[in-house]
Amino acid sequence: MELLNTLKLTKRRHGANNNRLDFPEHYGGIMGMTRARFSGKIGLSNLTRDSPNVWEWLQTLPVPIPWNSIQINKNLVCPPHKDKNNIGESYILSFGDYTGGELVIEGVAHDTRTGLLFNGYEKEHWNNPIVGTKYSVIFFTCKYSKENINRKYDCHSNVSTLPCENDRLVGT
Repeated sequence: MELLNTLKLTKRRHGANNNRLDFPEHYGGIMGMTRARFSGKIGLSNLTRDSPNVWEWLQTLPVPIPWNSIQINKNLVCPPHKDKNNIGESYILSFGDYTGGELVIEGVAHDTRTGLLFNGYEKEHWNNPIVGTKYSVIFFTCKYSKENINRKYDCHSNVSTLPCENDRLVGT
């Protein structure tokens, strides 16, 4: 958890800059592949480039699915929803000193401290209230970059969009 505490997560708020108006204010960010909000370019997120030590550690975790993106949330208690930008299954793993915060999938509560595989695109899910500090790390395949599944990128590369001829692959 110490490594996750080093991340500069963005405060996500209600309002004009947040298209998920039903989500509460929380801290979060994405690592790995993402699509830029305004330009639409697909590439490594700024958080990935700014936190290479966290990115490298996350790539060592035993994740049972192919993935190219990771959503990291701190103390998010989300309302019922389905993920709209995922393909296939997601894998969630939680860290911290907390109670509660179970992931509820179609009415069944799950503790995610040891990891959980689920399809958030097809199944409605939400979180129970949290007491303490909880980091949720969700591995998934971003629908905007499905051709890059199973590819892990070197965040030290200064590539602005991927894939391209100059990207440096690691772990393949």
